[in-house]
Amino acid sequence: MRKEQVVKFNMVVSDRLFNVTINFKKRRGATYYVDFNNIRVSASTFYNVDLIKSMILSESSKIIKMSDKTYNKVDLNKYDKALHKEEYLIMGELVPVKDEFLAYKDLFKKYKTVLNEIYYDTLDRLSIKGVSLITKPLKSKWGSYNSKKNQITLNLYLLFFEREIIEYVVCHEVCHIGNLTHNKKFHNDLDIICPKNKQLRKKINDLTVLTRKLQLLS
Repeated sequence: MRKEQVVKFNMVVSDRLFNVTINFKKRRGATYYVDFNNIRVSASTFYNVDLIKSMILSESSKIIKMSDKTYNKVDLNKYDKALHKEEYLIMGELVPVKDEFLAYKDLFKKYKTVLNEIYYDTLDRLSIKGVSLITKPLKSKWGSYNSKKNQITLNLYLLFFEREIIEYVVCHEVCHIGNLTHNKKFHNDLDIICPKNKQLRKKINDLTVLTRKLQLLS
């Protein structure tokens, strides 16, 4: 049995190159999620890398279909100028680039206070106090809740999206206070405080491929 750890490598599946991330955890079995050209695996510490590679190859046709689905979710032509550094995508709006293009990881630091404002406005609306906030660039999550610190972390790249989507992510994390799983109670609570959560979740998922492309621009 191996220790809990994260292993990353590149792998070709049906002539397509994927970035594979394996999170070895104290759990049973192995599950995976495919997004764009990324395969994220959560596996038992009893597994090894070779076994995971075999599993991925045995699921190759399914993985390609899942990857194609994420490629086709959004019309990238609408964002062509943004992808060519002629426009920025900021809070759902396309804004012309003036002078030299600034990478989003640097640009969004200037808008960090906006993310903080939306966070605390949402908590005030929900009458929730005492939950601290961290904003920073994250690779695989839009937000997370730390029960030990009673702290919510928001991905700085949420600033790609309009305010309504950012509020949805805050509501999602708030529903994890006292309930760290995505069980029936979690979804019921989220439906109450964010009635449009299903539509907003679909929208943020649809735009994830685009935002990952934009994050790579420098």
